[in-house]
Amino acid sequence: MPSITNSDIIYAALLAFLFTWLIKTASRVFKAVISRTTEFSYNPKNIEAILERCIFMFPNENMQFNGATFTRGMLVQVVTINKRIIEGKFIGSNKDNVVCVVTDSTVIAQELNNIEEIKRMEG
Repeated sequence: MPSITNSDIIYAALLAFLFTWLIKTASRVFKAVISRTTEFSYNPKNIEAILERCIFMFPNENMQFNGATFTRGMLVQVVTINKRIIEGKFIGSNKDNVVCVVTDSTVIAQELNNIEEIKRMEG
């Protein structure tokens, strides 16, 4: 039976490093893709129908986040883990922990676990 040489150990260490690097890189890419924001543009003339549909899809009108309570209709600023800033009207959340915010031209749905911060805006 052949014995293990120093070059075998170095080769195994290099392969382990390479596989670890590949797995960590793939994990970061996967997380970036998964944590993307879902966003839909809409025609401002259809705002009533859009809001009605959003309220149906996001029925929870109150939400707790980091000790603060947010209520449907509040102007909020949402900062995602990707450092994207979303400013708009809080519409609600759902049982899947997704939050809906409506801006002047878009409806945005974001998973709660991909949100870093939510602040109430004055106005």
